[in-house]
Amino acid sequence: MSFHGDLLKHQKRLLQLLHACSRVQCLGATKALHALNITMGLSPKQPIFVYNNIMSQYSSLGKLLVARTLFDKMPVRNVVSYNIMISAYNRCGYVGEAWRMFYEMRGSGFEPTQYAFSRLLSCGSLDVYHGVQLHSLVIKNGLFDGDAFVGTSLLGFYGRHGLLGKRFGHFRICLVGAW
Repeated sequence: MSFHGDLLKHQKRLLQLLHACSRVQCLGATKALHALNITMGLSPKQPIFVYNNIMSQYSSLGKLLVARTLFDKMPVRNVVSYNIMISAYNRCGYVGEAWRMFYEMRGSGFEPTQYAFSRLLSCGSLDVYHGVQLHSLVIKNGLFDGDAFVGTSLLGFYGRHGLLGKRFGHFRICLVGAW
């Protein structure tokens, strides 16, 4: 078998191990698989989902700093990479970092998905100013009418701030039945 074929076989095995590790939630196993990935070498040709899976494992285990370090060292990122970090920052209550990651994602040319919007809107410490900005972006990106997750997150955001049914000039916040 060629070197390329061996590499693909090893990556497939690594993904199988990552999948099994995600069901167990074991830091030791995640570290071992991360070490195995490193020994395979950082390569722009390595599938990005390997990096995303390892980063997701670390973030689900509460190892935010390790996940961020891996994110920073990734040779190539995609929207899933950013969503993982936004979600991780949200889970730890770091709304400022989640917001900065959102801006970085947009600045890198990636369009936010319903996942990014719903994660940010569900941050308990998200202020009204930033929440309304997100609401505007949700409408601009066409996610307001068709995505129940984003709609539910908007309801939760406005409800947390006691703003459902309130008037702001000529604008009234009324989301019920919008999707």
